Amino acid sequence: MKVCPHCKAENEDQHIYCYNCQRPLPKKSHLDLKFTHGAEALRKGDHKKALRTFDDILKLNIGDKDAWFMKGICLLYLKDRKGGMECFKRAGIATGGGTCSHCRGFKRCPDCGGQGGCYMCKGTGRCSICHGSGECPRCGDRDSMNPDCRMCGGTKKCPRCKGSGDCNECNGNGSCACAGSGICPYCGGSGHSIQLNAKDVPSHLRQYIPDLE
Repeated sequence: MKVCPHCKAENEDQHIYCYNCQRPLPKKSHLDLKFTHGAEALRKGDHKKALRTFDDILKLNIGDKDAWFMKGICLLYLKDRKGGMECFKRAGIATGGGTCSHCRGFKRCPDCGGQGGCYMCKGTGRCSICHGSGECPRCGDRDSMNPDCRMCGGTKKCPRCKGSGDCNECNGNGSCACAGSGICPYCGGSGHSIQLNAKDVPSHLRQYIPDLE
């Protein structure tokens, strides 16, 4: 189904012009090409690029259920469970699930325990090996390089942060993967996992269903 981007009237996929306002509808070939690019980005793991592409498709045709499904998959990868669920609803796909295996139903982020801070640096944003100096803790304060140093190999730089001084887990922002919310990013704080009803997913899209556990 094509939804006219001008008057929002519903049209059959084969329609070239909107039956209601007579304005041109997006070409199927153009939409298909964009979908191919979005699917390729998703396969390569570039979830943000894929999301932008499917958003572009939905701006042209808000009635594209395949694009809604793919947008939902992107949002799941990006830890936006609520957004993903809304997209699957728009795609006409039923969802259900048991207890989240990551937080075990407690709804708190399993990495930070609900505190919101990076578990590696304890929220400081500094590398836990060099404590933010960027230097090799074994030989970094020496006047000359030590090529025999087993920790840095003579670079005098911290092997974990590569000399940046920033925590490599949070990139120096001090926040957990839950973005500091303390909410489990896998279930969105619901305490439940997501299970898609594969029977509702068109066969050509089932390959994109992720292992949600």
